[in-house]
Amino acid sequence: MKPECTKKLWTVFHEMKKANQDIGSMCCDTFATACYLHLKAEAARKLIQQVLDVMGWENRRTFFNRLFDSLPGNEVLYTEAIPKHSEFRRLFAGEKS
Repeated sequence: MKPECTKKLWTVFHEMKKANQDIGSMCCDTFATACYLHLKAEAARKLIQQVLDVMGWENRRTFFNRLFDSLPGNEVLYTEAIPKHSEFRRLFAGEKS
């Protein structure tokens, strides 16, 4: 499925980090981890749903639904689009988007 706009994805996660650094960082890192798990075993959909809930699912329902539906095959692309700690960037070393 065609990926969602990664610029909007970056903006949403960046806004969360600006609003609350700790929760924003946790959401970024958890989303990256969940994308990795999904890439490897199509697991972690519940974890991704929980991150999106914390970030305000109700306010971005259409975007998050499209993001969630287009996740298969776009895990690396989406993870590259969000700010995250270096440990989580290394998870995807060698993976192709």
